[in-house]
Amino acid sequence: MALRNILAISMLMCRLASAVKMPYPAAPSLELDPDEMEFIPVEGMPTFEELGFTTHDLFDPVWRTKHGLPVNETEDAAFFKPSSDSSLEKRWDDVCEKGRPGGTMGGLYACRDYLAALGQQGQSCSAPYQQYTEYCNFNVWGRVTKVYGTSLKRYSTASSCTDVSRAVQFALTCVNSLCLNNPADNCGAGRSQAAAYGNGDLIVINESG
Repeated sequence: MALRNILAISMLMCRLASAVKMPYPAAPSLELDPDEMEFIPVEGMPTFEELGFTTHDLFDPVWRTKHGLPVNETEDAAFFKPSSDSSLEKRWDDVCEKGRPGGTMGGLYACRDYLAALGQQGQSCSAPYQQYTEYCNFNVWGRVTKVYGTSLKRYSTASSCTDVSRAVQFALTCVNSLCLNNPADNCGAGRSQAAAYGNGDLIVINESG
């Protein structure tokens, strides 16, 4: 066997050996390799590097607690529970679209928690009228999940990034309803449109990049 082929096989084996999948804190049945998750910076939003975040931090209970994020399924359900404010429902009916790709579950969880961590630090997410502002792009399993927002009103609007993260949670609920009979890592997320809880005029959308 040629030396070049031996080296290529050795490099591949090393890569496979170093790949370590870990249960995601919010969804233990979903196993991800932090080293295969890539945050893609978007204009106007803080980068992981600027914040001092890494993809490994998303799996660390100590880091999550420090940044106000839930560390298990029970806390997760309570933290991201939709608002009971009926005025939001009157202004917008959240939409779960089955036929349009919306990224991956891993990408949605990562974007959701990135936005929630920003909101816990006092960061707001704004959106213009009849235009779209990107909030998060995350590459997981070689597929990019995009989260962005727009305003229903004839002016720009804003809300806490934590409110936006709760709209992303609707997308995950949408995924779960579409993926009941599919393994989590093989089921792409469906596209959804949901109001940011706390501001029913800010509509949050997820889709594949």
